[in-house]
Amino acid sequence: MRGLAGLLGILGALCVAAPAPALEFVEKTELEFGGIAATQSQGPVAVTPQGGSNCGVHTCLGGHQAARMHIKKADRSAQYSLSYSTGDVLTRVGGGGTIPLQNLNDSAGSLITTNKGGNARFRIGGEILLGPDTPGGDYTGTYTIILELQ
Repeated sequence: MRGLAGLLGILGALCVAAPAPALEFVEKTELEFGGIAATQSQGPVAVTPQGGSNCGVHTCLGGHQAARMHIKKADRSAQYSLSYSTGDVLTRVGGGGTIPLQNLNDSAGSLITTNKGGNARFRIGGEILLGPDTPGGDYTGTYTIILELQ
């Protein structure tokens, strides 16, 4: 009987130590800069977290949108700091060009609090830099969102 009691103790400890469900991070819509008629001057094109755009010296042709993000299954009423990768670039589909992606920002003010269900939503905007030598075409790329529990 002594051996059986020891085994039950180990099984009980394993059950108690089971990990919590993993946080889910879902991109509902992608960050899109839309159509842009670039000039021969260098300048930024921005999409705000609220979905607005500013093309500066260039002309916005529409189709822009902020990224919509959803955090699920996080700690209840927890605060997470948001930060972003740097040095990211968009690459021309088919090759032949890159565009710097910079100044990523969010509607949460870089600190997000989940609700009692462990969920939160926020939007992301950013900026690209177009120059006179930027080839026309479709561009794609990635960036990293870093969540840190506070």
